[in-house]
Amino acid sequence: KTIALKEERNNIETTIDQLVWEMDEWSKPFGDSIPGEMIHDVLLKSLEEYRLPLEFDFAILDSLEEEIILFKTDEFQEETRADTYFSNLYPYELIPRQRSIALQVSHSQLFTPLSTPIALSIAFTLMLATGLLLIIKNLLHHRKVSEVQSDFINNMTHEFKTPIATISLASDSILNPVILSNQEKVSYFTGMIKKENKRMNRLVEKILQMARLESKELKLDIQLVNVHDLLTNIIENTQVKLKDQGKISSDLRAEHHEINADQVHLINVFYNLLDNAIKYSETPVNINISTSSSRNHISIIIKDHGKGMNKKELQHIFDRFYRIEAGNVHNVKGYGLGLTYVKAIVEKHHGSIGVRSELNVGTSFEIKLPINH
Repeated sequence: KTIALKEERNNIETTIDQLVWEMDEWSKPFGDSIPGEMIHDVLLKSLEEYRLPLEFDFAILDSLEEEIILFKTDEFQEETRADTYFSNLYPYELIPRQRSIALQVSHSQLFTPLSTPIALSIAFTLMLATGLLLIIKNLLHHRKVSEVQSDFINNMTHEFKTPIATISLASDSILNPVILSNQEKVSYFTGMIKKENKRMNRLVEKILQMARLESKELKLDIQLVNVHDLLTNIIENTQVKLKDQGKISSDLRAEHHEINADQVHLINVFYNLLDNAIKYSETPVNINISTSSSRNHISIIIKDHGKGMNKKELQHIFDRFYRIEAGNVHNVKGYGLGLTYVKAIVEKHHGSIGVRSELNVGTSFEIKLPINH
């Protein structure tokens, strides 16, 4: 109890001393109580400790008397409050004095030391975001390629099975003693084998052509080609195949229609586009082929009035193995290589190909090839 009483007495004495000191300080002018140089030194030390800008101004305000300035540095701006920070000057006094210290530090000084770390953080965040987006894009692309290749393999397997089954059946039939004795039947089955063999060869040749194009090993046999003569023959041959199922009209108006090109590959390009137009058109087929020429190019437009394509399909029609979905994957024959081949051959001739399409209206392919002068 004696120790406790001594401690309480000491506390009371300290409190009384504090009150006496505070009352004495209240009676003094502010400049005599705390010199401005002392405040400056304490602020400077604090700013150094927290690594803040060392260029500052400050003032002591008497809040009880409408913020009368008791002390200020030479550069302190009384009107500016945007860059001013306030704090109680006597937070621990028993009798609080409503005096505050106002510190002025410009925002530019505050943020300049942080600008480099902030810029690096933003750059690093952008790099991470870009990397993440690229990864997602690549994953989606690989997924799409995987789906397209899977579709191609399934379709190719289906296409190979048919001629293989036909050849197998025809071979077994020929080996039958009854058939062997019938020359007419033997000729029929050997003709069937030959036909299916050619079909398989065409498929293999298409794939090999694409492989040569991608490896840039395909060499063109360049010669002078009359585009109008080429198109006229192709239209006549295709019209014979169509019979009464449709019509192919032409409007060949190009004044300059002779170009240096590989005739075989150019014929394949036109046949591919015509086959596509027929495949995706409903009976009766209506296709128009027109030409026009400018000073440097001949333009060939192949237009159908078929099913057309949406924007998503238009973006991928020249992709390898890509096929427009139309219900059953095999209801429209093809391997997804035709338009890829067309674009590669046109570009190898230093030309360009464009496409316009609208659902249930039709599709228009335009090929531009350089003209000989």
